[in-house]
Amino acid sequence: MAKGRQSSDELISPAEAAELLGIHLVSVYRMLSQGRLTRYRRGVGRRVLIRKADVVALGEAKPEPRGKP
Repeated sequence: MAKGRQSSDELISPAEAAELLGIHLVSVYRMLSQGRLTRYRRGVGRRVLIRKADVVALGEAKPEPRGKP
């Protein structure tokens, strides 16, 4: 992490977000396109990054999986 940067500003890749949430990578990209997660672009390749704090907050609000009755 960069010097002086707060942990709430930590950026992670969509793959890391998927692993953290326990979901498929495609689901993370769907959440980005739906606006449920905010994308940030950094670097020369303009790769997509996501704030880790946003992912954690989304994971805490994630509903229980639906099961068959």
